[in-house]
Amino acid sequence: MPKNIELVNVSKRPFTFNLPHHIYCAEAGECRCTWTDLMTRQQVRHGVVSKVKRIRTPAAITIPGRGTTPGLHPAVKKVPEVKAALQQSPRRLMIKGG
Repeated sequence: MPKNIELVNVSKRPFTFNLPHHIYCAEAGECRCTWTDLMTRQQVRHGVVSKVKRIRTPAAITIPGRGTTPGLHPAVKKVPEVKAALQQSPRRLMIKGG
């Protein structure tokens, strides 16, 4: 099992990003998404039909300015927003551990 890492926000502004299921969850081997029930109503000839559809909502992380995250799976480095922030100049994020 890979060692968890921390992300350090070196800027003064908060940094928020989603953990897309097809990137983060697939790589980490565990799903961090939440499920939401979406109710729809449709008018039909004999009344109204209600249906419930479950949708997956990716987890999101906000790192306060000059703050750090708790331990995260290294798969977070594959999230496009995190990749870009790690390569940005001046740097916005740094990795601690792992």
